[in-house]
Amino acid sequence: MNKQITKLEPRELAEARDLPEITTFINKAEAFRQYAKKISKNLELQNYFAEWKLRGQRKAGQTLKDIELDKGGRPSKNQLHDETSLKLKDLGLTKITSFRLQKIAELSQSEFENIIRITKDKLKELTTALVLNAVRKKEHLERFIEPVKLPEGEFNVIYADPPWQYNNSGFEESAETKYPTMSMDELFDMAEKLNSIIASPSVLFLWVTNPFLKEGISLCEAWSFNYKTELVWIKDKGPSIGWFALSRHEHLFIATRGDGMHPVKKPISWFKAPVTKHSKKPDLIYKLIEEMYPRQKYLELFARNKREGWQSWGDEL
Repeated sequence: MNKQITKLEPRELAEARDLPEITTFINKAEAFRQYAKKISKNLELQNYFAEWKLRGQRKAGQTLKDIELDKGGRPSKNQLHDETSLKLKDLGLTKITSFRLQKIAELSQSEFENIIRITKDKLKELTTALVLNAVRKKEHLERFIEPVKLPEGEFNVIYADPPWQYNNSGFEESAETKYPTMSMDELFDMAEKLNSIIASPSVLFLWVTNPFLKEGISLCEAWSFNYKTELVWIKDKGPSIGWFALSRHEHLFIATRGDGMHPVKKPISWFKAPVTKHSKKPDLIYKLIEEMYPRQKYLELFARNKREGWQSWGDEL
């Protein structure tokens, strides 16, 4: 192995005074990490460079937090160093990169060191995604220390848009940049509490994106529903993301619990509706559900707005 690969000087990070210098160090550490991963396949060496990359990212995040940015992403004039006249793009940073660096910086020193130590002790790969996931878990626990209580009563029409947790930290439109997400285990664990307020028979309308079709079926089953069919939302536009195809549609699963939950009105299996805010679903779905199952007890899970005649549950209301 080329001895030059090991010449990453930690003092370079300690001496870095501004974002360009810190970014140079991060890029250097990442280049060495990639070399160690692809050429030497040495996990210990790979994690050594990954650790210093993460330390650089944490310092960059702390630096960004100290810079008072205006709405255009420009540091204020009272800041020190060269950042005073630069926008994020001038620093080679996107808004999402800045967001992630600052998220890493939110970890306390002890939390950050524990993640590195435990990952290395377990002989696992140390990555930025792993640290960001730890941040998300911390935020989720803090947010749900006093969880929003489910409404009382029994409901037989359930409408849910779960905050699926994606493995797409490279995307600008990643869900984690918009709202707290939940793992499959966390969604499965809701079953016991939901069982106490969901009647039988009942029907579930569940939003599922393309990467989560299998998980959507599993979640229906975990909540004691049987998948029956689905509606498809054809979108007028999209963020142009996807590993194999640019996604412009979304699935609304229909699943039932018990017998007799046949709709009064059967809709066509697809519909067109414009895309508005990130992850917001078309309002016409409320009317569609009400026409299929009129005069029922309606409950929306993970709601972002309230609707007359419905009970709404969620931490974004």
